[in-house]
Amino acid sequence: MTRSHETRPRAQRAGWRGGLLAALLLALLGTAAAQPGTVLRLAIPADPLMNPILGTDAAAVPINRFFFNALTRPDPETFEPRPDLATSWEVSEDGLTWTFELVDNATWHDGEPFTAEDVKFTYDTILDPNNNSPRRSAIAVIESVEVVDDYTVRFHLSSPLGSFPTIASYNVGIVPRHVLEGQNIAEATEFNTRHPISTGPYEIASVTPGSQYEFVANPDYFKGAPPIERVIFKVLPDVNTQVAQLLSGELDYAVVQPTNLPALQRSNRVKIQSVPYLGFEHISFNYEHPLFSDPRVRLAMIYGLDREAIIQSVMGGEAVIGVGPIPPVFPWAFDDELEPVPYDPDRARELLAEAGWTPGPDGVLQKDGERFAFEIGVDQGNPTRERTTLIAQQAYQALGMDVGVRVDEWPVYVQKLLGGEWVAHAGFWVLPPDPDLTNYYAPGQAFNTVHYDNPRVTELLEAGRATSDQAERAEIYKELQQVMYEDPPGVVLFYPQDIQAMNARLTTTPLPFREALQWVEQWRYEGQ
Repeated sequence: MTRSHETRPRAQRAGWRGGLLAALLLALLGTAAAQPGTVLRLAIPADPLMNPILGTDAAAVPINRFFFNALTRPDPETFEPRPDLATSWEVSEDGLTWTFELVDNATWHDGEPFTAEDVKFTYDTILDPNNNSPRRSAIAVIESVEVVDDYTVRFHLSSPLGSFPTIASYNVGIVPRHVLEGQNIAEATEFNTRHPISTGPYEIASVTPGSQYEFVANPDYFKGAPPIERVIFKVLPDVNTQVAQLLSGELDYAVVQPTNLPALQRSNRVKIQSVPYLGFEHISFNYEHPLFSDPRVRLAMIYGLDREAIIQSVMGGEAVIGVGPIPPVFPWAFDDELEPVPYDPDRARELLAEAGWTPGPDGVLQKDGERFAFEIGVDQGNPTRERTTLIAQQAYQALGMDVGVRVDEWPVYVQKLLGGEWVAHAGFWVLPPDPDLTNYYAPGQAFNTVHYDNPRVTELLEAGRATSDQAERAEIYKELQQVMYEDPPGVVLFYPQDIQAMNARLTTTPLPFREALQWVEQWRYEGQ
């Protein structure tokens, strides 16, 4: 006995209920070809690693979402998993075995057929500890991958994972076995940086490191050729440069900051689209560091910061004040009975005093001879985050702390982040299309960069993964938010909007940038 996403025969499975409109659009696209001369130019902050098994940063993830198909992709309205390379899936009653049926008409860009062997190779490579894939911890629940036949693959899990179709596909683009088998994946330089192939709607055309990555429409794409002929990702780390190129017509799409809106809104060439983001801006503190091991101190950091003022002055009102790490974009899991911690610097000082921190001779808080001194790390080139961090610095200095701000270039910042080196850091966490926070707040997980370790939270995270019953998961995640409200890993500053500025003739999928790229074959210009 099993529970199934779709039980109809393969030939009928494309008609799944929630994707009826998408299927119609895809059918229409399948009759079209790319229009010669059409070009879409987007921005990325650095040279990307074009291998989803390894790439994790802000340059690699968009490229890999755009270029590689996964088993599933998020529904544009509900974020529920929808078919991509998989056509349907079912789970056993004990929740330990997931079986996916696959498309039988996809080919790699070199003409080789896509099969279940490619899926098994991709997941086996991620799970092999010798490959040091940052994706491994998120899918470590997979014990083995079995090829049932050319177009059926079965996953055997060590424990139930109700959100498996979402979590197992999140940033896990399927790579070609026939190209990469036998290679050291980290040293597959030709594939990783110059000439990857995929089953996706665009093929690599040219690479100019430090400048641009050009792709051309795949006429044999199994969902139909995309209408835009060429896509160019330009390496533009500075947001202000991106805005200038949007205005001049050198760029067609970029995610911008609220401070950029006045200039863009005066242009007839550019239109703005804002969509809720799957994530939150935060300042987080190392859970194991002596300064921040006491939850009263971390609570004081929230009371001591006027987040509503930041939203108005830095975000132009384009954000909602944070309550906890599950954003309201998941209404079924978000606990709307919790109120945001108010700005109350007097309460912050009380909590710090209760934790033993009192003013020293130089006015800086001290405890057992140690001064309350630390740096907040932040990435260079994001004016919103840099301004927010400077405001936080001033607020914490007003509480009696000696606070510095360290701005590093993106690669250095990420290296320290993934190494767990920051005592405090400002950043943005992007969540999968599911409120499962295991990868961020369970001990030993790759993105638990602050070493957060609350046993009750860990229990709840495990319970939330063990069931696919949404009502049951909602209760679990609401309790999780209550526990983390009292023992926060840091300050959830706000839930921002993804502000997308684009060519006024361009129509995209109304999703956050990275998720929207998974539907890029539906993007088109007016008249197409």
